[in-house]
Amino acid sequence: MQLKLRKKALVLAMLVLPALITSPATAHAQENTDESPHHVTGCLRQGAAANIYTLTDEDGKTWDLRSRTVALDPHIGHTVTATGTSDKPSDDNTPQNHLVVTAVKMVRNNCKPE
Repeated sequence: MQLKLRKKALVLAMLVLPALITSPATAHAQENTDESPHHVTGCLRQGAAANIYTLTDEDGKTWDLRSRTVALDPHIGHTVTATGTSDKPSDDNTPQNHLVVTAVKMVRNNCKPE
């Protein structure tokens, strides 16, 4: 009888322990990345570093953009709509405007307002 109880306790521990170990990491990852798509429209400029770009939207909000799959360089100086996911730094709780771009569409071939 006691052996059956120990086996049940061991099986239960094997099922619960992995969930306890991975839960904080999963929650942390969910806090740092917003997987819902964001769409921002504005003027695309070269950023301070290579492969980093800035986009100032129509409300004056500045976004840092980067992408490994979308060529942003040809759109520098254009008004574009960038679509992507928000990438929030893990060590800072302040709202950030970082976007990992998954698609870009040119709106105008300049940054002049219409």
